[in-house]
Amino acid sequence: AWGSLFAMALRQHGLVARTRAGRLGISDSTFTVRVRREQWVELHRGVYVVPGAPITGLTNVSAALLASGGHGIVTSHAALHLHGVVREPPGSIAIVVPHAVRAPAIGGARIIRSRTLVDDDRTIIHNLVCARPARALLDASPERDRGQLRGWLIDARQLRVVEPVTVIARVAPLSPRVPGRSRLLHAAFDVDATGADSVLTHEVQR
Repeated sequence: AWGSLFAMALRQHGLVARTRAGRLGISDSTFTVRVRREQWVELHRGVYVVPGAPITGLTNVSAALLASGGHGIVTSHAALHLHGVVREPPGSIAIVVPHAVRAPAIGGARIIRSRTLVDDDRTIIHNLVCARPARALLDASPERDRGQLRGWLIDARQLRVVEPVTVIARVAPLSPRVPGRSRLLHAAFDVDATGADSVLTHEVQR
């Protein structure tokens, strides 16, 4: 059981959850004794770094996902960073969950409950459940201006991560009341119309 748990930690960027240990047959008391004896670091409630594993940006993202109970996906700035669209890592991690899910509060992370989340919004990057670029842009839109969104869309197209028309196809059918929808649509239409491959050429053409 312990071997299986440590193998799981390798896939989860050095992390294990107390609940997963129980499913493998490790009693809660046995797990607690080992955690205390070896002084495992607890990043979130019930989520631990195994001894010797480095704590990296991916570790923090994985920890937030595990703490959410396995129902959420990384989105917004953090997801765009994983896709390579945004260079700088996020100050906080956004996790989007289905509206019916009551995810616990997570330190250093923001929980977004959404009625528009679908299975096709999910993908896997670095063994992390992550939002596809169109979904990540939608969840980032309420906190970004149109210029920032245009810049990200141009970078995403240049990197061949996502095309503006793909973003439009995902976002346009949604209700106008969805936060950030109209702002992202305007930005995507702008970028698609000019066909520019850099922010400078986009502004010149506009």
